Amino acid sequence: TMFCALLSYAMLNCIGTDIKEFVIYAFEFHENKWEWIDVPWFIVASVLLGILTSYHTRWVLATGAWRQKMTKRIPRWQTRAKILETVLYCAVCTLASVTASLASECVAVGKSGFQYV
Repeated sequence: TMFCALLSYAMLNCIGTDIKEFVIYAFEFHENKWEWIDVPWFIVASVLLGILTSYHTRWVLATGAWRQKMTKRIPRWQTRAKILETVLYCAVCTLASVTASLASECVAVGKSGFQYV
């Protein structure tokens, strides 16, 4: 990770830009601070996320077991099935990314115009 970060800095330096053009969030300082009244909400959120994580882990394990069972059922088509599964997964990820991009209103800012906020 550290090597990739340094490589990113070096590549951005080579093209004459800085990291602020590379990141997907804005470097804006604000004075919003948490208060003690926020702590109960943090506790509720952590409990709910803990429960959700438990169900997510069970779902992932069940999906993995189902996939193993399916690959044993079709040993002759195993390579093609894995390729098809990968392509379909890429399509779902692309669709989710495009949907999220189209649902937001980004504004080009910065010197290069590649930074969107």
